[in-house]
Amino acid sequence: MIKDGQKLTPYFAAGFGFMMFFVTVTVLTGAIFNDAMDWGKALVAFGAILCPILSITSTYGIISLFGIRTNSFMLVMPFLITGIGVDDAFLMIHSWQHLALHASSVSVRLGLVFEEVGPSMTITSLTNFISFGIGALTPTPGE
Repeated sequence: MIKDGQKLTPYFAAGFGFMMFFVTVTVLTGAIFNDAMDWGKALVAFGAILCPILSITSTYGIISLFGIRTNSFMLVMPFLITGIGVDDAFLMIHSWQHLALHASSVSVRLGLVFEEVGPSMTITSLTNFISFGIGALTPTPGE
């Protein structure tokens, strides 16, 4: 299993690189389409990828600190977390751009974004936390 994991390492890097490219192109295309292009959008796209990646690295750090063994489910977890994190970022970016014409100040607009997107993000985060917790503690065959 360790040998197979080492063989797949370049594919992990390529997958994250492709996801970064896709998110950047999608966010910038949406900004151009909505006539709201500025270079801050590129930073938003970078942040949309950076937050899930930082959460993944801190999760693996905490797991190794407690001495929990890595199972096969935990090797799939980075892609699931990145997909969920990017999905939440897309929801917030879409809501932010949609409310650009309606809200007067940044604080009001941010409040409206979280009012609109917050419940769905909370529900998906809680269900994923529970399912990942169960998956991390479930022994896999052969262990």
